[in-house]
Amino acid sequence: MKKLRTILFAITCTFVIALSTLLPVTAIDDAFDLGKNLYSTNYIFLDADTGQVLSAKKQDEQISIASLTKMMTVLLAIENSSSLNQTVTITDEMIDGLYEEQASVAGYVTGDTATVLDLCYAAAIPSAADAANALAIQIGGSFEKFYQMMNDKAAQLGMNHTVFKSAHGLDREGQYSTVEDVSKLLRYALQNPTFKEIFSTKEHTTQATTYYPFGIPLASTIWAYADTYGYNLTNLSGGKTGYTLQAGRCIAYWATVNDMNIIAVTAGASTNVEQYSNLSDAQTALTSLASWHKKTILKKNDVVSTIEYKSFMHTANIDVKMDKDITLDLPADVECTYEIDLPKKFSAELYDQNIQATITFTADNKTIYTKTISITLPQEKNIFGRIILHLQNFIKG
Repeated sequence: MKKLRTILFAITCTFVIALSTLLPVTAIDDAFDLGKNLYSTNYIFLDADTGQVLSAKKQDEQISIASLTKMMTVLLAIENSSSLNQTVTITDEMIDGLYEEQASVAGYVTGDTATVLDLCYAAAIPSAADAANALAIQIGGSFEKFYQMMNDKAAQLGMNHTVFKSAHGLDREGQYSTVEDVSKLLRYALQNPTFKEIFSTKEHTTQATTYYPFGIPLASTIWAYADTYGYNLTNLSGGKTGYTLQAGRCIAYWATVNDMNIIAVTAGASTNVEQYSNLSDAQTALTSLASWHKKTILKKNDVVSTIEYKSFMHTANIDVKMDKDITLDLPADVECTYEIDLPKKFSAELYDQNIQATITFTADNKTIYTKTISITLPQEKNIFGRIILHLQNFIKG
């Protein structure tokens, strides 16, 4: 019987681990609350590799995200340019109204020429609105067409609570996003090496312009202010800051701490206590994450359940095994357990059965991660068994 069970499992029973479904941590708790000492009102911290949400608060609240918008602008420029060395001529339309709104600008004037790549650096590093507008018109042909491209991309990425109405992120009526949506954008964008390089650059000098014969010197709003005001952002790899009166101080960044690749988005930080409260929050969160570590909860081939499978001639116990390791990020001294909602008994049918089940991982009395599995059980192959099943189905109508 044991040999028969082994053969039955090896030949006829397969299972596929499906895409993870994640549940954010929203409850305030000592171990998991990375935001308890932050100025920001909205935040999300997640593992870039697994998508595990480490901590979050008001992550789906619609808010202004200020210049975090420029990440979408630069991403679309990278993805839709025939060449990043293509030359763009600055027009009045690209810079009109920006000085009146006191927007951050690189200093381009009408008639200047710039490469798409330089404009990407200018929009990303010093958060230049003139560069963002130039990219919008260059890539979209008009502002409105580019905004549509932004919103189409947002929909593609599952940013279901986001509407873009500018390329630079200055406050506009009806324009909003969420920190969770921004984290989706950043997680996707980091797969693009050019995006990653641009948003991790500390300094860059553009080609010569009218008022800058040696090129415009660009400095990152993250590291320039961190160095000036003494914030320790050693583990921070790259990112984008933002600020408007409506949005408060915002920042989206990625960092590596104890082999954990972290994505963080924080927003709504007041400047009443600290001028650069977003950078202060980044320092606080990274310090807290230093006590977190990766922990393998399940290993490949670990048995997560055993099911009884009954066919016409035989009954076999089949072990459901993991096809890969499950490794999660956890605070120090926190244990993680798991449960699977899979019935224990199945009978063969006239068709293959695709069974869905969910493995729920719990730590500190909270669900921190869920994973859906799909198990395929084979159809009844014995001819007499199939005849009986047909008769049973006929009687049932």
